[in-house]
Amino acid sequence: MPLRYTKYTKIILPTRPQPDTLVGIFILKKFGEVEFPGIKEAEVDFWQVMPDGETTESLDQKGIILIDLGGGRFDHHGKQTKTTVSNLIASYLGVEEDSALAKLLEYARRDDFFGKGTISNDPLDRAFGLSALVAALNKSLVKNPSRVVDIVMPILVAHYNEEVRRTKELPEEFQKKLEAGEAETF
Repeated sequence: MPLRYTKYTKIILPTRPQPDTLVGIFILKKFGEVEFPGIKEAEVDFWQVMPDGETTESLDQKGIILIDLGGGRFDHHGKQTKTTVSNLIASYLGVEEDSALAKLLEYARRDDFFGKGTISNDPLDRAFGLSALVAALNKSLVKNPSRVVDIVMPILVAHYNEEVRRTKELPEEFQKKLEAGEAETF
């Protein structure tokens, strides 16, 4: 559990956003408001090193969450079991089994572990796959990496919303129609 702070205002990354950290930020903002009040509106910033005298706990008390920095709860580097930051965040928030997150978590894992966010060998698929687009945005926006986060978040939101519809809402609607005799399987 985080040390309670009135409002979380910053999410800190050590480097430009990558697919795994972007998925992690999405999960944190989508599901973390109860644990981290204010996180939905928190800005994303970048530090290469921790400020002198600070720890993950002291920064947490100031409303600052570190991702992949400082060896804290959301730093997947050096963990005993190989994992991703997005999985650490999903597990911490208890949403790792959310069926609508399954593809996002697998995408982040595949991209982080194998550098294969897009498996296709087709050059157009690779160029326009999310991983390649994130890399292109990072190159175009070197001085403004938080803009990359701003651009990609609506894409992740749209994907998640569609997966909620596909994995939860439509099956529930179909089940209700079956029970009401308005649909049948054959």
